[in-house]
Amino acid sequence: MKNRWLGLCLLLFAFPAAAQMDWSMIGSGGEIDESSLTLYECTGARVQFKSGQTGTITVRYPVTAYGNTNGLQPAWDILRLTAIDDSASGSVTAKLFSVDECSGAEEELCSVSGGGSTPSCAICIFPPDIDFQVYSYYVEGTLARSSTSANEALVTVSLGN
Repeated sequence: MKNRWLGLCLLLFAFPAAAQMDWSMIGSGGEIDESSLTLYECTGARVQFKSGQTGTITVRYPVTAYGNTNGLQPAWDILRLTAIDDSASGSVTAKLFSVDECSGAEEELCSVSGGGSTPSCAICIFPPDIDFQVYSYYVEGTLARSSTSANEALVTVSLGN
């Protein structure tokens, strides 16, 4: 019985690492919201706060079906965030949104927060209802900090199954 529980625990912890990610973007590859322009800097793949800055950085990543082997309806059901969040004085969050191409109505499909003192992954699972024939999609990343001692950074965001 102990071996079954151990095997199940190992499987659950291995799941995020074994997930196939079909769309990914480095943190510095997003579009920075105008309200955040004085707060951020990019270092390699990371988007992070400039030295001495506090507040909220918003960055958006357009999601495309380009290169997806499943065409316009990929079986994506996982949003993964790789981030650094080393303080209770800050946070890093990623949210997946759909946008109805006819009405412009937006719906949040998934939200994940995460990170640690070194880059680490966090995931959220959503129903695999991605349909590029009807909707457009984007991931919105938010970095917040109220103290300059917090070292928040968004490294990557990705979608897959």
